[in-house]
Amino acid sequence: MYLSLINCNAIISNEDWFKAQKIKGTMKYLPPRANTSKISFLCGLVKCGKCGGNLVTQGSKNSYGVQYYYLICSNKRNLGASVCDNKMIDVSKLEDIVISDMKKRFNSKNVTKKINAYVKNNKNKDIEKLNKKEHLENSVVKLNLQIDNLINSIAESNEFTLKYINKKVEELEKEKQSILQQISSLNISNDENEEIIEYIRNIDEKLNSNDFNELKNLCKAVIDRIVITDENIDIHYKI
Repeated sequence: MYLSLINCNAIISNEDWFKAQKIKGTMKYLPPRANTSKISFLCGLVKCGKCGGNLVTQGSKNSYGVQYYYLICSNKRNLGASVCDNKMIDVSKLEDIVISDMKKRFNSKNVTKKINAYVKNNKNKDIEKLNKKEHLENSVVKLNLQIDNLINSIAESNEFTLKYINKKVEELEKEKQSILQQISSLNISNDENEEIIEYIRNIDEKLNSNDFNELKNLCKAVIDRIVITDENIDIHYKI
């Protein structure tokens, strides 16, 4: 720490300056929220194939003062190359590669086939989820019966058995709550499937759009993740 004293006219008073420093000291640095970048419509989807971290945008200017952007592994940027040495990739280059690949994958000849396969696959998944849900709901019914029987036996219990009953009821309630959480986590025929299908039906128009939000929503709808290493770019689709 250094203190420098100079002879000059103050812009603000010492009192105001110290007040400002006190306020500044109470403010915490908050990094930008993930997946909110306006630089690339692929942000939030790109993963590092070496360490598993997210790739984030970073800007730079060349010797001519031209601004350009690239994606860099967040672990490499924050912790250094000793943690991750994955190479950076130019944002516009990656976007062109992804758009080109999507046009090939969802061309007019095979888009109907992909929609039908996706619908069939999700119907099979929904049947599995329905069977699982029915099994879990039956388990909840059985647990409720056990709890009711224990509660009904309280009137005839002594001090020793009362402690046992209370403990057992508590255990059964925890088990029931765990099962109810599993049931609530089962998404059957959710709106996301319909949204994906709708995007694919009109995908040509969206792929040729220059609208940032349109392209971002499209990529988010049909792409699960994009995994990048020094040698490969692997696009994992939802459909």
